[in-house]
Amino acid sequence: MPKDRDLISLLEAGVSATPHKPLYSFLDRDLTCTDTLTYARLFDEALVLACHLQKCGLNRMPVLLIQQKNIEFVRSFWACLLAGAWPMPSARPRGKKWNHLATLAVQSRAAAILTSSSIARLLPAHELSHIPVIVSDSHHEGSNGPDLEVLKRTWVRPSICPDDVAFIQYTSGSTSKPKGVVITHANVMSNLAAISDAFGCTQHDIGLSWLPLHHDMGLIGHVLQPMFAGIHNYFMNPTDFLADPHCWIEAISTYRVTITGGPAFAYGFCVRQIPRQHVSLTLEQWRIAYCGSDRIAASTLRQFSRYYADAGFSSDAWFPCYGMAESTLYVCGVNGVSLAFAKDAEESSVCIGSLVDEESNGGTHIRVVDPNSRKVCADGELGEIWISSASVSPGYYHQSILSRQSFNLTLDGHGAFFRTGDLGFVVERRLYFSGRLKNVIKVRGRSLHAEDIESLLQMETIDTGLQRCVALGIQIDEVDSFVILAEHRSQRPEQQSLGNRQLERQLKNLVCDTFGVTPHTVLILPAFSLPLTSSGKPLRSKCLDVYTDFMQSACAVNDAMPARLPNAKVEVRSNA
Repeated sequence: MPKDRDLISLLEAGVSATPHKPLYSFLDRDLTCTDTLTYARLFDEALVLACHLQKCGLNRMPVLLIQQKNIEFVRSFWACLLAGAWPMPSARPRGKKWNHLATLAVQSRAAAILTSSSIARLLPAHELSHIPVIVSDSHHEGSNGPDLEVLKRTWVRPSICPDDVAFIQYTSGSTSKPKGVVITHANVMSNLAAISDAFGCTQHDIGLSWLPLHHDMGLIGHVLQPMFAGIHNYFMNPTDFLADPHCWIEAISTYRVTITGGPAFAYGFCVRQIPRQHVSLTLEQWRIAYCGSDRIAASTLRQFSRYYADAGFSSDAWFPCYGMAESTLYVCGVNGVSLAFAKDAEESSVCIGSLVDEESNGGTHIRVVDPNSRKVCADGELGEIWISSASVSPGYYHQSILSRQSFNLTLDGHGAFFRTGDLGFVVERRLYFSGRLKNVIKVRGRSLHAEDIESLLQMETIDTGLQRCVALGIQIDEVDSFVILAEHRSQRPEQQSLGNRQLERQLKNLVCDTFGVTPHTVLILPAFSLPLTSSGKPLRSKCLDVYTDFMQSACAVNDAMPARLPNAKVEVRSNA
């Protein structure tokens, strides 16, 4: 296990020990490897850009990193580290919605924007006129020959302490505004060690990721972890996976991948969508199929196991896990799939970690706490998950009040805990995740998790032309209720309007038959209508605006609708 205390030392050690070993390889939509970065090539190309960043005076300054191509992202991210700058990875805005990016750049006090020439042309010049834009793809060419040697002599290696900032990771922000999580070098090195131990990583492992690299699962799990553990990692484009999920499985087979995974919905996609063609698959070598981010449906994992059993996939490979940006990435995980019920719960939950040996979780202390009394819950009682470890961030960037509310909290007079905002419970020293504390929908005295409703609709509507569904708790004239917002996959108007009424009835019936409650309204929206977080999750804090705007527009053009909208407001429930 590397003893390096910071990410730059980690890269330098890899260059020194195995300069010509492949580190990152990049696949196109046909799964052809188009480029490979060895340790030495990565260092050289990142150094060229790093020297330019240093000339711009960006040492210990936040740099907003927006890259769509995976190879540009990894070069730019490591260049920021080598320059001593703090990369802040961000998603390229969806469609033409650039307002969020401009707001993020201002709020984060970004000293520069580092992006590609193709994205730089799309940046809103007026809103971002005061922030320098650095184009990365004009600085990595010519990285061989005497010029590189000159650069190596002019490069000033940053002086780094373990508690220095490594990068700033923005949260998904599904129930609130995105927050910049400060990740130190000590945080990330601790988390990489925990992941390596949990997965049993060796230099013979091969990784594969289709995940967005601006998100913590893709960044920590497949950009930084391969560097730490000496793993050769392959990258697919997220859009290629979404267009054809089976290409992920084909890539696992073709490149003999041993470690890969993603949110639960990814496995559901692979089962529900028809393969583009019949191919011979070999999946015996796939030993870690991690599953996290969203609430995990055991039925999805069972269906996947049955579907790919003939190709050699083993259910022993399942590794349900739990993590978040505030803990760098990984909190805990466990091999295999086991279920338990919280007290008075109607749905079972999947185990995401064992508390028997906290050292197996990278030394993380995990407690389930009553959010009102702040007392540790009894076995089986639902409460908020609190964590404490060396991987936990010191706080949110430029948000000291919010940081004090969530970080470094004591529990029974001990520890420095972070309150996650997630619901869970413990049964026989095993942790189970139930959903977000603020995603609880109250209907007729019952408590439902929005994730459960959305998981059902996601699985049952793949073949209907819908690409995502959101359940949003509201109050209608001070009575608890909820609505379903569903978004079309197609951008063609004739396909969007075709059968919307039938789809609305189908979704209502699905929810009613499964949960015994009926949504107040189901809206089928055009493509790209729903606001998303940086990781592609619904931005719940903005969903009411979409609902209200759509209903107001409908009232304006449809005399048959009521002249007055119901008094609707988001029902965001937190016992904190």
